[in-house]
Amino acid sequence: MLTLAQAQFPNEIMLAESVLEKQIEKFDEFLPDDVLSIGYVTKIFDTIGTKKWLSLEADEK
Repeated sequence: MLTLAQAQFPNEIMLAESVLEKQIEKFDEFLPDDVLSIGYVTKIFDTIGTKKWLSLEADEK
């Protein structure tokens, strides 16, 4: 886990672009894909929190 915690995480927007279905809210179908990706990132991904969690887990072991 320490290796993962120290690794460079991919860009969140690039991660969101790989998601096929990003429509979460009622009118998301009317938004362009780049705006959907940004919205998806803010609601779904937490790379900072994930890195912190990995670091804490690695420290405990």
